[in-house]
Amino acid sequence: MIRLKELAVQANNDTLNDTDRLAIQKEVTQQKHFLMGLANVRDAQGQALFGGYYTSDDPFVADLAGNVSYVGDAGRHSLPVSESLNLSTGVDGASSFMRVQTEQGPKSVFDVVREFELALEVMATRETSVTVNAAGGADLTFDIGRRPTPQTLRIEGSKGAAEVSVDLVSGTMRPMIEAINAKTAVTGISAQVSKDGNTIRLKDASGQPFTLSQYQTGDVTGAEREVSSQITVQQMIGEAAVGTPVTFVDADSALSKSLGGLDVVINHMAQQQAQVGAYAATAEMQSDMLSQQEVMVKEAISGIEDADLTDVVTELQSLIVNRDALRQVFAKIGQQSLFDLIR
Repeated sequence: MIRLKELAVQANNDTLNDTDRLAIQKEVTQQKHFLMGLANVRDAQGQALFGGYYTSDDPFVADLAGNVSYVGDAGRHSLPVSESLNLSTGVDGASSFMRVQTEQGPKSVFDVVREFELALEVMATRETSVTVNAAGGADLTFDIGRRPTPQTLRIEGSKGAAEVSVDLVSGTMRPMIEAINAKTAVTGISAQVSKDGNTIRLKDASGQPFTLSQYQTGDVTGAEREVSSQITVQQMIGEAAVGTPVTFVDADSALSKSLGGLDVVINHMAQQQAQVGAYAATAEMQSDMLSQQEVMVKEAISGIEDADLTDVVTELQSLIVNRDALRQVFAKIGQQSLFDLIR
């Protein structure tokens, strides 16, 4: 995981080009396979370490699309180490690999790594932030489905920045146009219907550059191989297109998001290691206690084995004689009356 974070930091460097990032992706793919092997590792008896009580087969299984599922259980093996203490001997795979709490909700370690792998591929041809420099503004073409989909976009113009959020359906851009124009006094950006039902024209009233960023769509929480929603941004001068169109995708596809996700996973792994360390510390304390008890038992046994039987018998006979004498004295005293004592 630390190596994957190093690759994420490297990939976020603006000096790298798309070819460099695709080369990094190849190592990420190998690290992903290596991680899968670690999750399915077995002990000396051939039992899966992270399968809970399910130890006969691999607890983590990947489908053809690369999605990893956990087929083990939440059981934790334990051993009795004293009359009253059972000590866990490990952690289950569900806790270790499948329940990482990220900003986008619970994810598995494999999901975070896979999203990083996909982000390197997706961001080679797409962007999560676009600056429009053309005086004529830009045409935004929305590639979305026929079902109402939440669309959020941050627009920063000559007057300031604002966020617009609407539910859109393919072919009906009026809600987005109305939402953008409602913020014109704040941003300086206005919108109008352009070529077709999925395209709108954005323009700054002063002709100044403006920026589009933080695009959020639907329930996307990471990079997607098949992008569900995207915006094509074509800068314009009048009715003439300027430059190459830019494909604008959900902000969660950004490499910076992958870097944050890997940080969360590393912290999660550190907590799991701390749990194992706590088990080891408890085992060591119990081992010390057992060692002390072993020494005491050995001393007691040694005292018995090293004793001189002649001395032991002589001392025992002496104790028996003393006991009999004391009994006779007690019996004698018990036979006397008060008159015997006065006399």
